[in-house]
Amino acid sequence: MNLSGDIIGIAIPVLILIVFVIIFRKKDTLHELELGKILIYQDKNCSIRTDYLHASIPLTRVSVYEEFIVISTFFKIVLYYNDIERITDTLFWGFRIHHRNPEVSRVIIISSLRRNDLKREIENRLAR
Repeated sequence: MNLSGDIIGIAIPVLILIVFVIIFRKKDTLHELELGKILIYQDKNCSIRTDYLHASIPLTRVSVYEEFIVISTFFKIVLYYNDIERITDTLFWGFRIHHRNPEVSRVIIISSLRRNDLKREIENRLAR
């Protein structure tokens, strides 16, 4: 019987679970720009891929407001519609947001089972 091996065998999964719960709860905290705004559409079961991050479903929330979108995982990305150049489909369930905001990762790929609804809501605001 190896007690230290047993402790490590229990501690690692518990630590992973704690990190997962923290990230999962963090995505639902609002960015200060979201406070008082009217939410138009939201998908809480997204994944995101950027230059420096890949957070899988359900660790990403995408919220659509009249002036901007918020992509939320354990950090927040705010993109105003006038910074978004275009949206293109990717393979499977995703789309890429091409933008000109230098403070945000150049690569933003969002995947969702409700991709078409989410993409349509964003594109509707780009057309204005």
